[in-house]
Amino acid sequence: MTMTLANLFLDFRLRRMGFSKHLEIMSDCQINSYFKAAPAVGPALPLLVLVHGLSANAGHYHEVVGPLSRAGHPVLLFDLPGHGQSSDLAHTLTPESLYQAFKKFMDAKLPERPIVIGNSLGGALSWRYSSENPDRVAGLILLSPGVGFENADSWAALQSFLDISSHKKARAMLRRTFYRPPFYVPLLSSSVIQAFRRKGVQELLAHSSLSALRFPGELSLYPGKTLLIWGKQDFFLPRENIENIKKIISPNVQVEEPEGVSHCPQFDQPKRLAQRISDFARG
Repeated sequence: MTMTLANLFLDFRLRRMGFSKHLEIMSDCQINSYFKAAPAVGPALPLLVLVHGLSANAGHYHEVVGPLSRAGHPVLLFDLPGHGQSSDLAHTLTPESLYQAFKKFMDAKLPERPIVIGNSLGGALSWRYSSENPDRVAGLILLSPGVGFENADSWAALQSFLDISSHKKARAMLRRTFYRPPFYVPLLSSSVIQAFRRKGVQELLAHSSLSALRFPGELSLYPGKTLLIWGKQDFFLPRENIENIKKIISPNVQVEEPEGVSHCPQFDQPKRLAQRISDFARG
């Protein structure tokens, strides 16, 4: 697949920070990943696995993983199938086939119990994986997970919004992704259009449904420590989603709704998010 200038820059940033790049050959796709081990000295900390959202890629965490690595955490991040530098699936990418590919990669790559951090679509995948495999996960951090839909009108509105068919719609999506969109946002519209035109992303959107995005299993089934972060100014997902999530989560879930954060805290407050993840991992 062709890389945009924005993605080339993000790839360069990660490798400049000392992350090694790997191409994992799975049975039905190739997964692009980045890994940086913990320093040889200092306390042993759990592996942090970061999972991105729809149409995004691993590089979008670059401002978060730098501070985490410097704080002594081993870090793994990767592009989901049909995203970034990973290939499309050999068959149709649906919510279920995406999850199965995600699970296969996680099972193969995690020799230890990590802390899994997922944003949006990545939050939904991480939520389900942790609920179904609690013995393989040491902790879970959900960043505006893409679940909690109960209203058909809200789901239809989001589907329409994600039909990124023009630069105007791409810029509108970017403005809702950030709390305070940076000056260079208009320059990213071409990259957004290209990401949404990927075969896998188009297939995923075409096969998604309201029922598939309600809840990926009961979070209460996961007994480990869990942190849910949902920005007060999340303009991307309906406010009703977080209220629906609150109704079903168990007491072990800590909920935080920070001010000045929209759908992606890794964009709006990367240093604060990195510190919160580090504190969670050490707690």
